[in-house]
Amino acid sequence: MRSLSKVCRDLKSFLPLRELARLLLPNQACFLVGGAVRDMFLGRPCSDFDFTTPFDPTPLARAFARNLSASWFFLDQKRRQSRVVLRCGDNDVCCDFSPFRATSLTADLLLRDFRINAMALRVYADTSPADFFDPLSGLCDLRRRHLSICSGTVLQQDPLRILKGLRHCKVLHLTPGNDTLQKMREAAPELPGVAAERVKRELGLLLDDEAVTAALESLLDSGAAASVFKFSRGQVVAAEALRNIQRYQERLLDVAEGNYGEFVRCAMRYKFEECFSRQAALNLTVILKGVPSKVARNVMVALKLARNTTRALNGYLDLGEGCLREAKRLTSGSRGRMWWVSGLGPDPVGGLIFLACSEWCPRSADVQRVLDLALDFASGGPPEDFLDGRWICSNLALKPGPLVGNAIQAVRREEMAGRVLTAEQARQFLLGRYQKTH
Repeated sequence: MRSLSKVCRDLKSFLPLRELARLLLPNQACFLVGGAVRDMFLGRPCSDFDFTTPFDPTPLARAFARNLSASWFFLDQKRRQSRVVLRCGDNDVCCDFSPFRATSLTADLLLRDFRINAMALRVYADTSPADFFDPLSGLCDLRRRHLSICSGTVLQQDPLRILKGLRHCKVLHLTPGNDTLQKMREAAPELPGVAAERVKRELGLLLDDEAVTAALESLLDSGAAASVFKFSRGQVVAAEALRNIQRYQERLLDVAEGNYGEFVRCAMRYKFEECFSRQAALNLTVILKGVPSKVARNVMVALKLARNTTRALNGYLDLGEGCLREAKRLTSGSRGRMWWVSGLGPDPVGGLIFLACSEWCPRSADVQRVLDLALDFASGGPPEDFLDGRWICSNLALKPGPLVGNAIQAVRREEMAGRVLTAEQARQFLLGRYQKTH
């Protein structure tokens, strides 16, 4: 934890804030609030800054953007909320400006979600500890690694704050207080009424973690799992999901520490959509693996996952022990192996990582075989077909359509079986097959 004096010095040394302070008139007050203040005390990098003022901050925000050659736009014109996006080194920094939500700064802070986010620092050219405002002792909570709501109604007002609070607990290593946890349980049944896109974003961030068991336990304890996944702590399906995720996490951490660690960590960062990484999608798959397929589909529909994410999840859920048995029997060359991998679903790399970390793959030799396939596929992808549709149509007298696709698939199967290794063998196979069937 950084001291208040150190935070004030950091604030004064940050060029954009110095420029903002310079723009303020003597009678104008501007406050840095929320997560940026919290993260400065924790020494965490921050690229999102929220400023609030007792007046309409729009002219200030526009002047700030103009002086720093940054972009400015309204987030909510009616509420006079706007954003400035500026470049600092290699990173984009977002500065959001909004007027007080209440009649005073203290009243504004009391309306926020969690006490650790209800702290403020007045922006001055020479900000000092006297400019720190903490009416709910959020800094004390932060030092104790404690999560407390600002009031008894904040979660009912916006139930998504449950997931946001659980994410804070995961990232900042906090523990929710008993009162806060009880309020989460009371508000959790209202989560289905929150916009699906907002729930999806928070869930994606919460599940984007190698050590995901704690995240699932927090979802169960808070009651959020009952609303999001349709099961609650104590149910058989919940206990099975928890056991599955624990076993998967153990296997994944073992893999991440081995020779394939760098490859797996890089692969897990791939994003199907803005808020849903491959890692989050695989964790969600493990959670849903033990529920009826209809329930799993309903969860995906309710979250309004993007098409790519949904297709990947369905592909993972279709995988089973039989896939590993097939992998062990592969005797074909590299082309045949890659054709087999490409048939594992929309995301073969993720599917192979899932199989390598599954209970169906207990032997290290099997894990190595599966991850070698994933690494080869990630490096080169599926090969080009030996024969294209034009050759097939002209030599087999077929019209473009499903029959041409069937012929291409037949060649791929022969490659997987090791019976076709060259383009000439592919031609002879199809000519012979066509002559026999027509």
